[in-house]
Amino acid sequence: MRALISCWIVLLLLTLISVTFGSHGERWAIGLVLGSGVAKGWLISERFMEMRGAPRSWRLLLLAWPLTLSLLIGLALYAGLWK
Repeated sequence: MRALISCWIVLLLLTLISVTFGSHGERWAIGLVLGSGVAKGWLISERFMEMRGAPRSWRLLLLAWPLTLSLLIGLALYAGLWK
């Protein structure tokens, strides 16, 4: 139970980082927000969904989704910043 509460606190802090730096619009802030999104996806899949004991392929598949989304969003925002 203590691990879930500490995980929840980390998720809360990552959400606060996303909200705080999400409106800056600078490249470092975009990277911070997208990185915190990937970290939140990893924490949710590993801790709350209890995928630690699952096969490695399932764990990688669940982590690939936030990584892919962050990469695509980052590329779209990066291309939009240079116009």
